[in-house]
Amino acid sequence: MRIRDSASAVVVAVAMGIWAGLAGVGVAQNEVIKRPFHQWTKTEALGVLNESPWAVTQEARIDLGKEVRKIAGAPVVDGAYLTAELGGANIAVDYRVTLRLRSALPIRKAIVRLKQIEAKYDQMSEKDREVFDAKTKGLLDCPGCTQNYVITISCKSTNYPGTDCLYDGLRGATLPVIKPYIHILNDRGEQREPIHFVPPKAPNEESIFFFQRVDDEDRPLLTASSKKLIFRFSDNNAKAITNFEIDVSKLILDGKVEF
Repeated sequence: MRIRDSASAVVVAVAMGIWAGLAGVGVAQNEVIKRPFHQWTKTEALGVLNESPWAVTQEARIDLGKEVRKIAGAPVVDGAYLTAELGGANIAVDYRVTLRLRSALPIRKAIVRLKQIEAKYDQMSEKDREVFDAKTKGLLDCPGCTQNYVITISCKSTNYPGTDCLYDGLRGATLPVIKPYIHILNDRGEQREPIHFVPPKAPNEESIFFFQRVDDEDRPLLTASSKKLIFRFSDNNAKAITNFEIDVSKLILDGKVEF
């Protein structure tokens, strides 16, 4: 997409009807999670990263036309809505938007395990493993996850590799611009706004959002009794591909919400 920009404004929401939703429910996922992550195979690590309760993918087919369409949720700047020019031909693009609960330990373990496999960790000497572990310790421990829920979102096209329905809108975004449009909430309607945001550096890369775990009264957004975690990217279209609902009961490990 090519975004028509007014001043420094950027698009912060894309509303597209979902034609297929894929909620991850990997086979024998619980058994994988219970094993030490350094024993996971590549297939198992990818399963946790893409097909587990902590990762949800939604798909949409978008027919790109010559017309310029207003993007739902886009801010008004100088009296004009931000718009996106959706191509010069009527070509259907299949998009897959993936949300991951990055602050969940299983997701972090899966990322580190894939790095281990790529570096041939299992064949390393004990000394080399210690060096590798030191380099990945920050990723695994995630100090920023202690006080924050961390969520990533990314977009890929199944038939047009490199195409990203979110990148052009988010790459230049700042926290003050996205803050009014993006939030998470529970089934009781309690919500959190992002307190930090890392935009994608290239198409298909993840955007990272940080939300405070507790409110002013030290209450977490999610507990074991919570039913839903809702990620809202577009309030104008509840069924937008960028809006997600996650079953909190599937995030429970050892009696606590793992996120």
